[in-house]
Amino acid sequence: MSTLTLNNILAFVERQADRVLGRFFEGGEMHPIAVEKKLCRAIDGGARVFLRKVYAPNRIRVSLHPADLEKYKKYYDIFIAELQTTAEEHIRNNVSLAENVDETITITVREDPTIQKGEVLCNAELVSGVWDNEVDREAGL
Repeated sequence: MSTLTLNNILAFVERQADRVLGRFFEGGEMHPIAVEKKLCRAIDGGARVFLRKVYAPNRIRVSLHPADLEKYKKYYDIFIAELQTTAEEHIRNNVSLAENVDETITITVREDPTIQKGEVLCNAELVSGVWDNEVDREAGL
């Protein structure tokens, strides 16, 4: 069985467990640990291999239902700092071969009314430089 298939199966089982266990807490409200878990999964999924080097994602977007985000508005700076620390530690401990381990990570938290209350959507990507058509010509593409 390929690693990709196994990762997909594990991610599915984890999502189902999160949904079931989430019902036992505060009527389906979002918990910071859920954000942390999604953040770490997104970092793992956003790591990229180019040639022979691994690069960790440096731009992370966290989307929450407006009611969930409302709970954290008065603690927003602390919430972002905690996410930043979690991301840095996760990259250092789990994507340790990453060439850009000490690079600044940008974390954005936004509200999204299309997300169900208690759910978290997290995307992590590697962003480097600005795309320019000159790159196409130089690479001979």
